[in-house]
Amino acid sequence: EKVNNTRLRVLTPKELKNILEHLSVTDSAAHDVTQFCAFTGCRFSEAGKLTWEHVDLKRDTATFIDTKNKDTRTVYLAPAVRKMLERRSIGGPGERVFTMKNGNPHAQPPCAFKSAVKNLELNKGRGPRDRVCFHSLRHTAATLTARRGTPVKDLQILFGWKTPQTAMSIK
Repeated sequence: EKVNNTRLRVLTPKELKNILEHLSVTDSAAHDVTQFCAFTGCRFSEAGKLTWEHVDLKRDTATFIDTKNKDTRTVYLAPAVRKMLERRSIGGPGERVFTMKNGNPHAQPPCAFKSAVKNLELNKGRGPRDRVCFHSLRHTAATLTARRGTPVKDLQILFGWKTPQTAMSIK
């Protein structure tokens, strides 16, 4: 029997703002990848593998080549994300957009994110499926996009889901 471990948590705008403010002080590299994932709805693995030749600041887009479902997907960059990317040292082809403070690529979501969630007590008194984790950023982006009335087919395209059932399961 398959256990349902679907995460239910959607961050409020205030919770996301508090996480980003905390990270801006404690770890700017973690802040940037967190902001990028929160505003684009991408998976951490997509942000972690993103290289500069796939960021187009003229068109305000980022293209993910090696996604979980093997399809290439392009997302649009909000003004705050574009501004954050512009202030970073724009690298050449093959160079990762997001690296850890020491310059190495991320193998997993930044520890500073988990620390921020803990320090802000966002999981206090919450059950396992209602706790904030890095993937909550993607869930939050998808939920907010769906709540704005985005059609199911567009949600599938934006978030890279193969089936409409995934898009329809968003609350």
